[in-house]
Amino acid sequence: MIELDYQISSSSPERRSSVDLACADEGTLHYELFLGDVCLRVENADFSTDWGWVPVLDFALGLVRVIRSLAPGTCEVFEFTESEASLYFTRSIDDQVVVSANYSSATATVSYGELLNRARGFLRRVVIELQNAYPALTKNPSFDVASREVID
Repeated sequence: MIELDYQISSSSPERRSSVDLACADEGTLHYELFLGDVCLRVENADFSTDWGWVPVLDFALGLVRVIRSLAPGTCEVFEFTESEASLYFTRSIDDQVVVSANYSSATATVSYGELLNRARGFLRRVVIELQNAYPALTKNPSFDVASREVID
């Protein structure tokens, strides 16, 4: 079982309201506007953050990209933006993925297919919920890249 969730911090809504979301560049969208925390639980292992500054859109996109690039017999690392914190994904040849982190002593094993499906579903949810909360994002070409990532 995998639980993926997020919460955008309520501490900086003025930053979002001061930016034209239809024109904001990719860096602003990915790293500055939608900061908060992510919940990532795999079985009984908890890799959630309680930092308040995780760039949620970037996390969702990066997680999907890291998992997609995870070939059998390899390890991939997701590095949190501007942090020493990292998540590690090691895929065995039998399509099991061991998840660990340098900020948690927990480890968990999950099937590759389940992990990829949950990550893609999480990204889809983040994109849709941000579009619903901030309709101007639908006009932003940089945000459209995130939307296409959901479809691919």
